[in-house]
Amino acid sequence: LSASDEAFLQKVLGSDDAYVEHYGPLAFVDACASSLVYAKRLMHAGVAAGVLCLQFRLDDELPSIFQVLLNDGRGSATVLALLDTQLRVIGSSDALQLPVGWHLDLGSADTAGVVRHMGREYLLCPRRGQVFEC
Repeated sequence: LSASDEAFLQKVLGSDDAYVEHYGPLAFVDACASSLVYAKRLMHAGVAAGVLCLQFRLDDELPSIFQVLLNDGRGSATVLALLDTQLRVIGSSDALQLPVGWHLDLGSADTAGVVRHMGREYLLCPRRGQVFEC
């Protein structure tokens, strides 16, 4: 295992949380691509016996999530996007307005409000995931 994989698995093994969330590359999943992974420590007789990891490929999952949230997107001017901690788009309901990989220069994305980007106004509603730093 790589050092970052080992650190992630140790974090999971030491956690009493319902799950540990990670977005990014993990060598034991796919070293070349970022994945969304939810992991849970498995216990047997009071001892950690393993780790269950569920991997989600955002490229596969986000279009259907966006479709549900936008009510099929018919006539909607709404654009949904998912950003990483560096404010890069990792998923978007409109790849022409907010393409994957695009960096949004929003200053601080900690507060909700209207922001301007490329001549358009967007309502920013930040929600933080569980952050895990390797």
